[in-house]
Amino acid sequence: MHIAEQSDDRLVVTHGAAWLLVAFGLTSALLLWGLVFLASRLGVDNEPVAYTAVFLAICLYGLFNTRLTRFEFDRPAGVLRWRRRGVVPASGEVPFGAIDRPVLEARTDRKGTAYYRVALALGRDQALPVVPGRTRDLFACLDLLDGVSRILGQPNLADLVAAGQDGEAVRLAENRYGIPRERVETYLERRARRRAAAGPSCAV
Repeated sequence: MHIAEQSDDRLVVTHGAAWLLVAFGLTSALLLWGLVFLASRLGVDNEPVAYTAVFLAICLYGLFNTRLTRFEFDRPAGVLRWRRRGVVPASGEVPFGAIDRPVLEARTDRKGTAYYRVALALGRDQALPVVPGRTRDLFACLDLLDGVSRILGQPNLADLVAAGQDGEAVRLAENRYGIPRERVETYLERRARRRAAAGPSCAV
């Protein structure tokens, strides 16, 4: 998940690596050729053929689940354009008026580790994930949540912090995204240090 471009009128979010998609595709093709070759020489009921089939299945799983996503929020046009490239490509447009707000989806595994994903609530219990997978990086998700809120013209942390209303920013993150106060305060401190290190030209 990467914010590739951010300004007052435009926000571009990308996810995925093209080289990974190409690698899975080439490896799958090579393993498929190897499977056919070994099966024709050794027969189907053979250990090398079985191992090759297992590796092929793993690569095909990776190929079908690797997606390159791009979400472009265009404020002047009032529309979100999105596309996902991969074995099964998809694309679409969503007017800003159809987006209720960005939401933070959280899931905890058996070990108690939290994983997060940013999605767009579209109403009627519908949600459009901005990225296909989940991440443990809560602060990266907060960056994205706040960037989306700002481009949609909704209450956001950046504007509140810029106005010196840090307390309101903390309460907003608590109430809107369900983030514990101490995590929000740590995030705002980290964000302030990052902006100070980047200098006055750093985008909000």
